[in-house]
Amino acid sequence: MLEALSAAARFFRGALENDQRALSYLSQRQIDTESAEKFGVGFAPPGWDGLAGFLNKEKVNLASAAKAGLVGRRQDGGYYDRFRNRLMFPVKDPGDRIVGFGGRDLGTEGPKYLNSPETAVFRKGDILYGFGLARKAISMRGHAVLVEGYLDVVSAHRAGLENTVAAMGTAFGDGLINLLKRVSERAVLCFDSDSAGERAANVASESLEQAGFDVRVARLPAGEDPDSLVISGRGGDLVRAVEDSVPATEYRLDQVLAEHNLNDEAERSRMLVKAAAVVARTPNIFERDRLIRKLAPFHPGFNQGTDVAEARIRGEVDRLAKVKTAHSERLAGQLVGNKAPEAKRLSAVEKAEHVLLRSLLDNDEFAEYIAGKISAGFFVSETARNLAGEIFTRREAGEDNSVFALIQDREQDQASQLASSLVVYSSGPPPTQEVVDDCIRQIARQRKWEALTDLQERFKRGELSRNDPEYQEFLVLQRERNA
Repeated sequence: MLEALSAAARFFRGALENDQRALSYLSQRQIDTESAEKFGVGFAPPGWDGLAGFLNKEKVNLASAAKAGLVGRRQDGGYYDRFRNRLMFPVKDPGDRIVGFGGRDLGTEGPKYLNSPETAVFRKGDILYGFGLARKAISMRGHAVLVEGYLDVVSAHRAGLENTVAAMGTAFGDGLINLLKRVSERAVLCFDSDSAGERAANVASESLEQAGFDVRVARLPAGEDPDSLVISGRGGDLVRAVEDSVPATEYRLDQVLAEHNLNDEAERSRMLVKAAAVVARTPNIFERDRLIRKLAPFHPGFNQGTDVAEARIRGEVDRLAKVKTAHSERLAGQLVGNKAPEAKRLSAVEKAEHVLLRSLLDNDEFAEYIAGKISAGFFVSETARNLAGEIFTRREAGEDNSVFALIQDREQDQASQLASSLVVYSSGPPPTQEVVDDCIRQIARQRKWEALTDLQERFKRGELSRNDPEYQEFLVLQRERNA
């Protein structure tokens, strides 16, 4: 495979020099000859057999080329080029061997980017694009700059950030982590400034933090990415964004603050719930203290003094952190073979209960809708019923029913632990009404079958006669079950 990949790189480089359209595209992206040579940028012609024919002439095994994802097998036994009409970026391993390619489409037919598939030599979670070129600069500057794409790396280097690399996806494998740790344990994430870039930064930062990295996040102007800034002549803005980067935990906390109207008391309460969960996932205790001080002015206890507000927020953060630690220790015990209690797999009904409870706790747009549909007694599990009962009671009294307020006002029990875990481990967007309705139906079905089971047992014990009013319910439920 390595021979085929190396030969393909030569072919793509030669094809670039002879294609005016591809050279024109490079000029538009302000990638000069020096940068193209530095990164080995090439071009895959639009034909179906240019590379296959070249490899055949070079006496390269086409079966190996197929395994490397360079060519595909036709039904007649021949081979066709997998990369066509694309700007090609060779990807190298730490040993400076070409192990894969990324192709940027120059037309409008295929996907914008097409990457080599996973192979024995190309494992995306363990590779950093541009690492060989950036290794020395990372070591000298004491940190790596991580961006999202090939062109981002090329442009960042042109702007003077020669310690820039890119992961091949959002999954950070052990190989990638260890690769970075060889030269530095500090990283600055410089991702696109859209919602997808923010999500990617959150995922990447938490993965790196768990591995012991000091992680910061650069904030780019709205609608920009590293490549677009450099192309528009604002490479200096990119450099300043990296220099002015903020700790990843503060970046995540600021996202939570931006999602809420902080002039509204109820919104501030909901913000504090989510913010406490963010702070609880912060591994550095000194950073936790700094973030707690930042949150204190938004706490209702702040009018009693900063110390009061900080103490109450810290109490909730510590509680949530313990939930997370206990969960992690249980998983660690399982991994090393200790006889730790096994993590319980949630049933479909339990998952449905958690969705409804989380909406009620967050007081999101469906909280009122759910409250009008069900009561606390509707829930199947005793813990969920107890938590729902507390929520509904507080709603009727007009009290704050957020996790933050609820846990502070009651002794720690299974219901409060459930509320805490819903905050710490829930992720993703709020549910839609369709999801909420489906959860209610799921629980209703479970309650119905539990009622049938109870009636069946009573009938067997002779406690339910044909004259009892419940007997008709028993027959109806049996017919539904058998339908």
